[in-house]
Amino acid sequence: MVTIKSEMCSGCGQCVEICHESCMKLSGKKITIDYDACSECGQCVAICSSRALWWDEKAPEKITADCSVDAAQMKKFLMSRRTDRNFLPEKPPVDILHDIINIGAYAPSHTHTFRAIIAYDDAVIDAVDNGLFKITKGIYNNYFKNPVIRFLLTSLLPGALKKEYFKGEPKLAHSIKIGRSYESRPPAIVYLVSGGSAPLTIESAQYILYNMDLYARTLGLGCRNLTGNNMFINKSAAVRKALGIKKGEKIYAAAAFGYRAKKFKNMVTGRSLPGNVI
Repeated sequence: MVTIKSEMCSGCGQCVEICHESCMKLSGKKITIDYDACSECGQCVAICSSRALWWDEKAPEKITADCSVDAAQMKKFLMSRRTDRNFLPEKPPVDILHDIINIGAYAPSHTHTFRAIIAYDDAVIDAVDNGLFKITKGIYNNYFKNPVIRFLLTSLLPGALKKEYFKGEPKLAHSIKIGRSYESRPPAIVYLVSGGSAPLTIESAQYILYNMDLYARTLGLGCRNLTGNNMFINKSAAVRKALGIKKGEKIYAAAAFGYRAKKFKNMVTGRSLPGNVI
C-alpha cells in the first residue's frame, strides 16, 4: 500500500502524471489517493524525486549510478543463458532462496501481492512429481494409446497441430518408462501463489520469475521454468494439499533452482526471423 509523507512532498505532480489509474490528485502541495482505484503498481513511488511516497510504510531506496549494468557484460550474460534441466543433489541454502524471492518482489510489473512456497523437502517434491505423473499417464493412455482417439486426432487435426501432437509423444512415453514426471528430482522448487480480491496476474508473475532467474544465475545457481505444469497442479487436489495451497489460491509461476550438474560451453542462438518496420 502506498502511503504519503505530506511534509516531504514538493508538489511537483510527477506521481499524478505517471498514474495510469488516474487515482492520484494534487491540490496545491497536497497529494490524495483514491485507494479503491489504486492497483498498487508502485509507479508513483518509483518516480517521486522527494521520496514522499512510501511503500508499506517503508522509505524507497534511491536509484544511484551504481545501479546501472555494463551493456557488454549483460549482453554476454544473456547470450550464455540456457535452461538448466540437470542439477546436483546438493540443495541451495534456504536463505539464498529467500533472497532470490525477495529480488523477485522488485519486478517492474509486480502489481499485486503474492506468497512463495518453497518445495524443499524431497517427500514434498516427490508428491508433486507423483501427482504430475498420474496426469501424464492419463494423457498418454487417453490420447496416444487409445486407438479411436488417436485415429480421430490424426485424421482431423491440421498439419501443424498434427506435428505438435506427435512431437509430444516421445516425451510422454519416456516419462511412462521411467515412472516419474521429472527426469531427476529438482533440489528445490519455488511456486508463486496468489488469490483473493487482488490476485497476481500471469504477466506480473513472469516478470517476478525473470528477476529470480537472472539473479539466481549471478549466484551460481541454475534455473528451470516449470510454469507449464501450473494448469495441472492447480487442478490436482493431492498436489495442492502437498504444497499447502489454500482455497481460492492458485499457482501463477514456478521454477526449479539448484547447482548445475552440467555446464554449458557454447552460446546458441534461436531462429530470429527478419522483422518489418512499419
